[in-house]
Amino acid sequence: MVQQLTGDYPAAAASQTEALRLFRDIGNQRGQAWALNHLGLVQQLTGDHPAAAASHTEALQLFRDLGDRQGQAWALNHLGVVQQLAGDHPAAAASLTQALQLYRDLGDRHGQAEAAINLGELRSLSSAHHNARGYYAQALSIARDINAPDQEARDRRKEGRPGRFAPASRLVLPISGVHLTPPGQRPRCGRPRPGRTCVPSA
Repeated sequence: MVQQLTGDYPAAAASQTEALRLFRDIGNQRGQAWALNHLGLVQQLTGDHPAAAASHTEALQLFRDLGDRQGQAWALNHLGVVQQLAGDHPAAAASLTQALQLYRDLGDRHGQAEAAINLGELRSLSSAHHNARGYYAQALSIARDINAPDQEARDRRKEGRPGRFAPASRLVLPISGVHLTPPGQRPRCGRPRPGRTCVPSA
């Protein structure tokens, strides 16, 4: 994580690969899944979208084998972002929609907001700007409910400007992060955001 935070992506990838090997050696599937997810984030940040998609897909299968629905949602959310960046918008829509549904089933409001904003960004890249506005409205409503002013400000800005966003290549920010975490609540892993780190449960 420190290597990723400082922008040393080759070292970060090497560390995650080594962690993955060790988790495989001891037969820890959950550890493998999280190592793959974090490796996928580093690969995404370096522009290696095929490798990132493969890492998130493998992590997703491990989470499914484990029956870990929270992990599945996290992997699907990040897989959808990678698919969007790679230009496969139908696959991205399918992954993000599944992630949103899982977060809803789990009652994870933080995850719902992230998946909704990612779906909004995806729709904003197409002609379906009215759908983008709907997803931003969902995220804005959740941000208000969970008292997340930074997320609310971001969602307000995007809700008011459907169809006017940066190209997909600029949608990935420098590091993975935890965000939307009210005091006293456990952090949730979500889309990369500057200055925030994520250490999910093993």
